Amino acid sequence: MEQLIDLLRIIRAEHLIQAEVDLRMINLHHLFAADENNHNNIQLPEGWEQLKGLCIRVTKIEDCYMVLGAIHEKWKSMGTFFRDFIANPEKEKKDFLFTIIIIDDVTPVPLRIEYGKL
Repeated sequence: MEQLIDLLRIIRAEHLIQAEVDLRMINLHHLFAADENNHNNIQLPEGWEQLKGLCIRVTKIEDCYMVLGAIHEKWKSMGTFFRDFIANPEKEKKDFLFTIIIIDDVTPVPLRIEYGKL
């Protein structure tokens, strides 16, 4: 997790973006339950209903995608668990990007990247 936070610090400095990072439990069941846009209810691996992850807040939409790209260059993504609620907004959900990356070759880390006021 420290590697990820260090990478986010580098991204902020290199690209002069404003960002805040919070460590929190992320409810995956809520994100991947069947709904009007996701007719297939994705089966979560056992113990994955909630995982400790990071919420990254930036001030601009383009910064969401830049941060996502930089993270995916460094760590493998679990593509099945990617959601773009900015390009494909859903009712009653805040606009954000969501991905799960694998660090240390085994540890899943969910990331929620959103924009707005810091």
